Amino acid sequence: MKKVAQYFDAVFGEAHSFEAFRPSLPLFLDRYSFYRTKVLGVQLVLAVVDRDEQTPLEYRDVGERLADKVGMPVVLVFEALLTNKRNALLRHRVPFVIPGRQFFLPPLFELREREPRGIAAGERLHFPAQAVLLRELVAGDVASQSLKDLGALLGFSAMSMTTAANELKAQGLAEISEGMPRHIVFPIRGKELWEKARVHLTSPVKRRIYLAEDRAGLPVAGISALANRSMLNPDRQVTRAIGEADYKGCLPLKTVDTLDEAVSVLEVWGYDPLKVGGMEVDDFSLWLSLQKEAAVDPRVEGELDSLMEGRKWL
Repeated sequence: MKKVAQYFDAVFGEAHSFEAFRPSLPLFLDRYSFYRTKVLGVQLVLAVVDRDEQTPLEYRDVGERLADKVGMPVVLVFEALLTNKRNALLRHRVPFVIPGRQFFLPPLFELREREPRGIAAGERLHFPAQAVLLRELVAGDVASQSLKDLGALLGFSAMSMTTAANELKAQGLAEISEGMPRHIVFPIRGKELWEKARVHLTSPVKRRIYLAEDRAGLPVAGISALANRSMLNPDRQVTRAIGEADYKGCLPLKTVDTLDEAVSVLEVWGYDPLKVGGMEVDDFSLWLSLQKEAAVDPRVEGELDSLMEGRKWL
């Protein structure tokens, strides 16, 4: 790590120290050397790639999984990289450093701590609140449900619905009815609600898992779903979605380590996709789940734009 330290010291104009540590990881991620450091006051993890054997997309997935596991941003460290692979990492917005030559910390990385689980009003909605809002956009039936019934409909507790109602009210997106039972009421609807709420929404995908099988009973998601709704060609592996509660109920699964080995990709969502979307993954969740792909692939971006432009709003 001496080369990295010298490089960071020169680039950022301050001394850096590195602490080796070994997080508890699944076997396929436990192939790197890990070091904690601070850059411009922000704590992050450097994962040293000893053998460059994976594709840029696999490195992107590895970085995201590692960040989820260690709870802070992760930067991959390479001794050297071929130009075409380096350019692909840039396109896919994978944070990396080649000591003495180049580093890349994309705008989405932003050199700041990962958001805490308790997000303050004015920032991102938690998943129960997001599920409520998207259910309103898809079905327009939220106001007709008491908080208790709405929780049962979406798969959340009544307490979660109370918190969701308060979050939505704090964002200026909804009101809470007077009297008992209480209801969530949206004063604006359709496209106006989507445009106002979008800044507070995030991808429903908590993790992606590579499977050696296809769970055909689950709804199609990701590029597979977008391909079904557009002229885009599908990926070789079908992508499907499942809510986290149902995911825990179907363990164990037949998993593989890399995308190339996979028959399908399973996205684990923070809410049940069918309880929000009805018979399939809804357009809004799909749009949110594919923003990283849209940032590096104009075809995906174009088809997502067309998908939303062609909607019939409630």
